[in-house]
Amino acid sequence: MGDFLVFRRMLLPVLIQIIFWLLVLASIAAGVFLLVDYTPPWGPAEEVMKEVGKLKDHPLVTSMGLSGEAASAVVGLVLCLVGPLVIRLVCELLIIPFTINGTLTGIRNAQLELKDAAERQAAGHVGVPAVAARPVQQPRR
Repeated sequence: MGDFLVFRRMLLPVLIQIIFWLLVLASIAAGVFLLVDYTPPWGPAEEVMKEVGKLKDHPLVTSMGLSGEAASAVVGLVLCLVGPLVIRLVCELLIIPFTINGTLTGIRNAQLELKDAAERQAAGHVGVPAVAARPVQQPRR
């Protein structure tokens, strides 16, 4: 809790992950709704599905020889398969700066620990730096 209050631990990466999962669920639900040609009767979802439904009469769709239902099924399938991938890419781009910050913070902390250990050793205190105190792995047989 102390790290959270002094801004050592970031809140936005967790929120981005929550938003990612909500958007993935929304993308898959919209794709399934288009696949089964269902319009949900509530709020903004109804308006969005009506706008997507207008694509059935678009000249490009009719010039390709697709019926309205086939076009709706294709768009629904693309939403189910490609939608989560695009959402993932966007969320990863948003999280990259936080990952870089975490890596740089880890490097800084490791350097500070090594510096402190070197100062203790120079002062006559014998101690092993926390970074170097890693267990030795046993060879596999």
